Amino acid sequence: IKLPSTLTEIGDDAFIRCKSLQSIELPGALITIGEAVFDSTSLRSIIIPNSVKTLGEHIFYNCKNLTSVTLPDSISSIAPGTFYNCSRLKHIDLPTSITKIKGDEHCRGAFESCSALKSIIIPINAIVHDDAFCGCTLLEAKSSRYNMSVVEYYRDFYHERIKRRVHFLTCLKIHQELIEAEQAGERPANRRRTEIVEEEL
Repeated sequence: IKLPSTLTEIGDDAFIRCKSLQSIELPGALITIGEAVFDSTSLRSIIIPNSVKTLGEHIFYNCKNLTSVTLPDSISSIAPGTFYNCSRLKHIDLPTSITKIKGDEHCRGAFESCSALKSIIIPINAIVHDDAFCGCTLLEAKSSRYNMSVVEYYRDFYHERIKRRVHFLTCLKIHQELIEAEQAGERPANRRRTEIVEEEL
């Protein structure tokens, strides 16, 4: 499907459960994509243009054939349930503009049950909800600088069912420590664990 070049908004549920939908070309004028737009379709790949400012919840919910997604630098958050059960999605590059990766006890986590997801680069200042990656058993998550692993925390939160919002990777503190070490001529250690701080969203 190729949408009209002048289209600025796709409403909620526009293509929900369109099982034969495998590809779509989004126009450069598009600003808003509503909730559950591609829920349970057969999309394999999609490029979201940089004109898009708003992505609703559950956009790619249960898109089991989705393997490639390009997200724009114009968005600041990944909503709950955005990629829920995208079971063939192995990797995704998050734009550095992302500051929140969401999920809550009433909705699905942003990447919940992405069982094939093996790697993701998390922007250094992003706040990640503790349910955002539930069920991502293969995930090796890294921050965008110095390869600070956070995968152990995802699994801990999942199994212990801690229900609170957390700021993964106390990045600003660790980032400053590493900068100071570099300025002093020291080689930064390979940091495998990070401090956790509760953060209200």
